[in-house]
Amino acid sequence: MNTSETVKRRLVGIKGLAAYLDLPEPTIYSWKCRGRFPSGCIVKLGRMLRFDLDEIDKWVNAQRSS
Repeated sequence: MNTSETVKRRLVGIKGLAAYLDLPEPTIYSWKCRGRFPSGCIVKLGRMLRFDLDEIDKWVNAQRSS
């Protein structure tokens, strides 16, 4: 990954993802535990989880066409 890709990446936590998707936080936790998010969406930084919004957008768009 080059530097410009790193700068473009938008990472958010559980609370930010819940707000972005307009879902309750427990739903995000549940989906994460059940493996509903593709692995490319989740970035683990130490003990913290972050979600890549670019990958989330791709995943959401793929869900629409299903």
